[in-house]
Amino acid sequence: MGDADLGKPFWMPLMAGWTTAAEGFEFTRTHDWSEFMQLRIHMERDEPVPSAGATRAYLNRILQFFPLFPDREAAAGREFTAVMVFREAGVGAFTIRVSDGNASVTTGEVENADLVMTQSAERLKKLSAASKNRPRPWVPARSRSATSKGWLCLASFSQWDRPSAAPDPGQSVPLKLK
Repeated sequence: MGDADLGKPFWMPLMAGWTTAAEGFEFTRTHDWSEFMQLRIHMERDEPVPSAGATRAYLNRILQFFPLFPDREAAAGREFTAVMVFREAGVGAFTIRVSDGNASVTTGEVENADLVMTQSAERLKKLSAASKNRPRPWVPARSRSATSKGWLCLASFSQWDRPSAAPDPGQSVPLKLK
């Protein structure tokens, strides 16, 4: 198979049909990362460590689902920027922007974000598994294993999610602040 073949149609039942060969390979890589980390978590091991490239690809894929979930009506007319910084060497950061009801995720870090969360990719995997693989970016900031700057805006940010996913407003927020 050559580079020219990557754009050809590829049948992938896990993706419910036809995709490109390139997308099939990328899906397989990120799915394998997820299964590998889940196995590590269940075995209570911290090695072997996946490559930064595979980790970054997984995070990029899972975080791209976030724009599907905000309640556009609740977020209408509002602006919010959160940065998720990952501790693993070479993995980097992702920026989540909500602007007038629309959400987007980009790679890299921006200055003057409303919320900055620092955590490991493994911690995000644990949280997404606990929430049925639905990324909820405010959850790491409410955790003892993540550090946050700007956490006071979480009440506003979490209200923009669909009501079934909003955290309990009476719940305590144990944080280790920077």
